[in-house]
Amino acid sequence: MPIITLTSDLGTQDFYLAAIKGTLLSNFNDINIIDITHQIPSFDIFKAAETLRHSFKFFPKGSIHCVLVNNQSHLKAPILLGKYQGHYFLGPDNGLFSFLFDEAPEVLLTPHENKTITKRTFPFMDVYLPALLALINEKPTESIGEITTEFVEKSPFRSFGNANIANGYIWHIDKFGNCLSNINKELFDSVGKGQAFLIDIKGHEAETIIAHYDEKQSGQMIVFFNYLGLLEVAISNGSAAQLLGLNRNDRVTIRFGKKD
Repeated sequence: MPIITLTSDLGTQDFYLAAIKGTLLSNFNDINIIDITHQIPSFDIFKAAETLRHSFKFFPKGSIHCVLVNNQSHLKAPILLGKYQGHYFLGPDNGLFSFLFDEAPEVLLTPHENKTITKRTFPFMDVYLPALLALINEKPTESIGEITTEFVEKSPFRSFGNANIANGYIWHIDKFGNCLSNINKELFDSVGKGQAFLIDIKGHEAETIIAHYDEKQSGQMIVFFNYLGLLEVAISNGSAAQLLGLNRNDRVTIRFGKKD
């Protein structure tokens, strides 16, 4: 059964999502539609990319991931179809793909549009749907669209390390107030090399990394690497965002070595 995931900034209060799902169910006899999220902040392609890049690997290869964020008009930002690590991605060429992938996709093309439909402000029917039909029906690549190697590139702030310092920032705050950074365990180990460290998040400091939420008493700040391998800041039985005053894009700095 083909898997189609949806990531959007459409929310659930309007009829847009219902129209998309109804269209899919009307055109495919046997598909599995999965909502990743529809609560992406309006027009926030970076948050959409970070959300999808940390979730698509949990799906079977061959899954098709549709991103509908900031693509109200596909005249200025055409829709692209990319194949990356065995998955397919449909989304607007508005910088999304440069945030989503760490390297160039295996295949990238501009899907053919449904010429019988007048261009609209919502491109799902005339671009996404024909591409989905072609993919699921295993049509050859040349029948889906024109091969390209170019996409709009923007420069996201990636985590990085130099000398004895690793830098990153908070990219996501979940419903519990836990704050996820973009510093991963690989960067931590490669820069730190087993040295002592001091983690600074907006003036709040930590010198230890724990393994589980319950290793400290309620109300205490905890820092750990989560199941994604990303450094996370939390408050045991509380909201780190609220109690520590943390927000998306706040800087996270780790200094390694002996203290001054």
